[in-house]
Amino acid sequence: MANQEVSAAQSYQTAFTLAVGPPPNVFPTVPSDGLLPNPGALVTTKVRQNPLTFPTIDAWNLSVQHALTPTLSLTVGYVGNKGTHTLGDGDSRNTNGNEAAINLPGSYSVTGQALHYVPATMVPANTIAPNGGTSTSNFLQRYYGGSLAACKDTDYTTPVEPYVTPGMCGWTQSIFYEGDNQNTEYDALQVTLAKTMKGLAATVNYTWAAAFDENTTYWTWDKAATREPDSNVCKQQLVAYGSYDLPFGKGKQYLTAANRWQDLIIGGYQLSTVLNWSGGFPFSVSYNNTGANVQGSVPNYPSATGKMKTSLGKFDPATSTRTFYAQQIPCADVAAGCTPGATGDITDPIDAAAGTGIFQNPGLDDIGNVGYNTYRGPSFFTEDLGLSKSFTIRDHIVTKF
Repeated sequence: MANQEVSAAQSYQTAFTLAVGPPPNVFPTVPSDGLLPNPGALVTTKVRQNPLTFPTIDAWNLSVQHALTPTLSLTVGYVGNKGTHTLGDGDSRNTNGNEAAINLPGSYSVTGQALHYVPATMVPANTIAPNGGTSTSNFLQRYYGGSLAACKDTDYTTPVEPYVTPGMCGWTQSIFYEGDNQNTEYDALQVTLAKTMKGLAATVNYTWAAAFDENTTYWTWDKAATREPDSNVCKQQLVAYGSYDLPFGKGKQYLTAANRWQDLIIGGYQLSTVLNWSGGFPFSVSYNNTGANVQGSVPNYPSATGKMKTSLGKFDPATSTRTFYAQQIPCADVAAGCTPGATGDITDPIDAAAGTGIFQNPGLDDIGNVGYNTYRGPSFFTEDLGLSKSFTIRDHIVTKF
């Protein structure tokens, strides 16, 4: 239950000799209840619920099917599910219970006052301004200045960290909370049109879906800011597939009296197809200079005063690219040839100081209003067509190419 690591002061020096052995490893005193105190920053801490809460998925659907003709049927359905106490989008370790905040309540603060983030250009590292501003992320973590029962234990060794005093945890590492404590949601309208007749089978499926989950980053501080469209679900999708036996050859509509050799040449052909036309997957817009507003673990999206237009352009053979979106700002310069109040692609550069861009700096200690996965990428289209031919060797043996 103990792990000892001994390192040399310099890479060319000796950590210890085999003749003498490593220094004695001091194992912590085991309390009478058998629970060892957490040694803080010396270990990676994982936490689970006690008692455990298991993930649940509630799923429901309602569909109505109607035969429009003897060979054509229509099905319209609603499909939904709700995940409770599950993992978030792309989550492997769930949430971090010791992630830094933008605004830390005084109950967790090393000074007892509410703290907030400011960039290092305003407050040097490892210092706290009189108004509570700090550029040091550790000071904004819950269990750096905050405390737990384990941190108040008499056997607990308080880490040597700035501002940390006995009774505080002084933890700078992440706490991996294996709690399955997030939620997912999926709702969809699904329409299916199926056609069957002699030699023909075709099906068309249309889905309109809305799926949401919760991003793990900053979830413990602001659940609303981490709710997002699921990155693996497109909003709309049309899928069509089917097959058609060509009506030529023995026993078919045309050349039905063909002999065996003629049927081997003209009969047994089948066309099959699969079409997929899907909307784009969600993606997030980031703000490059987010470090001037919030510390690193906070979502880094900007604020917006409008909606960026996206449209997949034609292929440019010179650059081997297709433009999906271009610079778009509200018109601020009539001399540039645009109409005041209009939003479009113009050559007038964004005036960052005046804040005339669609995307703007959200400001100090502000996440921004754009959100995760606000925009969607270009749509996807593919059509596959197959031609096969079968040869009947015997009544129950067929070879197909």
